[in-house]
Amino acid sequence: MKKQDKQLRAKKFDYILEEYLSAVEVQKFFGYGSPNMMYKLRHGESPLTEPHIKLLEYMCNIPSEVFEKSVYFDKDNTLEVDKIIKSNYEKKIKKQEEENKKVNPKFPFYENNKLLTYLIGTWYAYSYGTSPKDGINGIYTIETTIHSDQTVTDMNGNRGRLFLGSNQSMIIKESTNSKDLVSISFNNIEVSYGVFHFTLVSKRNVIRRSMCNFGFFSKKKLNKEEYMKILGDKIEKMQLQMDSEFEERVSR
Repeated sequence: MKKQDKQLRAKKFDYILEEYLSAVEVQKFFGYGSPNMMYKLRHGESPLTEPHIKLLEYMCNIPSEVFEKSVYFDKDNTLEVDKIIKSNYEKKIKKQEEENKKVNPKFPFYENNKLLTYLIGTWYAYSYGTSPKDGINGIYTIETTIHSDQTVTDMNGNRGRLFLGSNQSMIIKESTNSKDLVSISFNNIEVSYGVFHFTLVSKRNVIRRSMCNFGFFSKKKLNKEEYMKILGDKIEKMQLQMDSEFEERVSR
């Protein structure tokens, strides 16, 4: 390889590491135990060979075309190199999107008629309330209906939709009053038992701070003794509230 060509490859490689890749990761891909060889490649002291270039293409999505002599490059004009790299990336994303549509146009959600059949109907949700005044003895229970078109309504007038995943599914509802979203996720495998646990993420009433509740759905309406036996009497094990100091630190 001519010295001029070797230097051009080195300059392109150095630029790509600065703008698009992690030198540490590329060092691992190349199998180098120390950064010394990377330094030599970046400064033209050692040649960037065809195997190097093919590895960059395979592992890092950097087209080998970038390193061709015909692709113009200098430190003040990187336009052609950038154009090739970005075009290749956009083509790959478009191809992946097309493949996803072929497999499942609703990805990552699915059509699962068997699971939906189990879920259609009225359920009773039990969890600790979002404030001490909620429900009976701090327990919040709400009658929820899942319809055949995967829409969801509850006894408080909140409406939402069911989304079916491969292993887990979720319900997203909008609160009628606050217009906040409530998400309820659960494991598909438990649904057929008629009782299954869920994780509910919402805003706490009045205080409006995010919180996470663990609760369960039951096809059968339970009495206090039955649902307390399942929930337990330790709210701190079933509920997590966002710390106000954390919220303040994020907003600074």
